[in-house]
Amino acid sequence: MRAVEHLPIGGVTPAAVNYIGVPGLTKGATTERVVDASVTGDLGKMGVQLPTAHHGLGVSFGTEYREEKTELDPDQEFITNDLAGQGAPTLPTNGSFHVWEGFTEARLPLVEDMPGIKSLTVEAGYRYSEYNLAFGSTNTFKAGLEWAPVSDVRLRTMFNRAVRAPNLQELFLQPRVQLDGTQDPCSGAAPAATLQQCEFSGVTRLSTATWRRIPPRSTTASWAAIRI
Repeated sequence: MRAVEHLPIGGVTPAAVNYIGVPGLTKGATTERVVDASVTGDLGKMGVQLPTAHHGLGVSFGTEYREEKTELDPDQEFITNDLAGQGAPTLPTNGSFHVWEGFTEARLPLVEDMPGIKSLTVEAGYRYSEYNLAFGSTNTFKAGLEWAPVSDVRLRTMFNRAVRAPNLQELFLQPRVQLDGTQDPCSGAAPAATLQQCEFSGVTRLSTATWRRIPPRSTTASWAAIRI
């Protein structure tokens, strides 16, 4: 830090600005790589269909590999919190995760072109995901029924189970205090709050003296009814 004498109003010259000013630079990148493959088929062409319908069972199978990586490389000025308005040190961030997934979907017409039933179709889907994160694997699925009494009206009901894994920022962003001047009671080598108090916000113990928030996956289940 440079010692700067008090400058009167209007007394800041370009030379003075150059003396006390310092540039800050951060470099970062977020990368996602995806490899997937899928096969879709109409098994009705092989006779897999109900006698009450004109179309057969449609199926899809697939697999996907996804890798996400983030890097943030601030310079020394950001790391040591030397810039006005910064609020807190901006620390380097590096992290990545990958996931393997397998999925399948199926759709089967039950009834077609009957009185009061233009079409009645059932559908289902399932996805298995294996993360290299603490929570490991997840399972998601859906099941639904679609009824069209006539060509212009379609009623649909669906049950879904969804899982949201934490993103890169939630997993690897360094803890920091913004511009309000407060401190996180659950951060640092000697947290002010107890582990029991901090666990209510998702903090887990990584060592005997340091705790860190590890966002868990979140799971939801929902029903939906749509009229078209």
